[in-house]
Amino acid sequence: MGNSKASGPKMSGPWNTDKISEPQPLYENKIHNAPFRETPEDGFNQQIPRRWLSVAELMEHTGLTREKAIKLGEAAKSVRHFGRRVLYDRLAVDQYLEKRK
Repeated sequence: MGNSKASGPKMSGPWNTDKISEPQPLYENKIHNAPFRETPEDGFNQQIPRRWLSVAELMEHTGLTREKAIKLGEAAKSVRHFGRRVLYDRLAVDQYLEKRK
């Protein structure tokens, strides 16, 4: 009785472990939900800023705390409600800040 491996029929279907591949990402664009989106142009990836920002993205964009970022968005009249989501228009906030300089 040597060290012989059990040789049975090869299993097919989802139980076949001969060819295990790496999991594929759900999205091609790895930063699909970031404040910037990648677009290929002339072979290079440029980052185009998104127009509508969440509260967290507005905080990052302005460097303000949550409360102050919300007040700024309301003062700039850039608040839009999309269902339950509250988004802020980045262009309106930037224009408001430019006028206040």
